[in-house]
Formats: sequence, structure tokens, C-alpha cells
Amino acid sequence: LATLEAVKTVGEVKSPVYGEVVEVNPRLAAEPALVTYAPLTEGWLVRVAFSGRVPRYLQRSRAVARADVEHLLADSPALQRFLREQMLQDGGGGGELPDGSGPGALQEVTF
Repeated sequence: LATLEAVKTVGEVKSPVYGEVVEVNPRLAAEPALVTYAPLTEGWLVRVAFSGRVPRYLQRSRAVARADVEHLLADSPALQRFLREQMLQDGGGGGELPDGSGPGALQEVTF
């Protein structure tokens, strides 16, 4: 999508979805610091018309959209069940996590 330049670094910005760029933030030409200081409000880079296609690397991801768990946030036991199911869905039947701990070992999740 773009290349962002800092004092000593240049970084490439990639889109996590397929789509068409329909608008570029015109304020960034005059106020590039908005990207740093207000990235979720005035500092947006582009608006993309989402085509409905998601890259393959994200399709294989075990990422969960917040909307899928938001209703569980107030119900700790239900959230723990959901997380155990998600974490173990691709695993073997032994009920162990990759580090050898059991499913009850989950102590903290940060959103």
C-alpha cells in the first residue's frame, strides 16, 4: 500500500486484505506526524474497498475477530472454554499444548 519513512528507517505497509484503494488521506502530505500520533483517527493511510478475498496466510491463521468473542468477555468460564477449543482444535487428542502444559494452564489473555 505504502512506504513510510522515519528518521533512520523505511518500512513497507502491506494490506491484510485484497481490495481497491478508493481514497488516500490527503492530510498526510501536510501533516505526516498524524500517522504516529493519531493512527486510528486522523492518521489513517488509505480507504480500501474490500473485495471479500483474504490472503491465504490469514485464512490459515488462528486469529479470532473481537466480534466473535465480545459476548464472552463478561463470562470468564465461557471465554476460557472458547479459548481452549480454539487452541486445541488443530492439536492431537492428548489435550496438551505445544509446551506440554495442560489446557488449564492458560493464565492471561490480552485484547
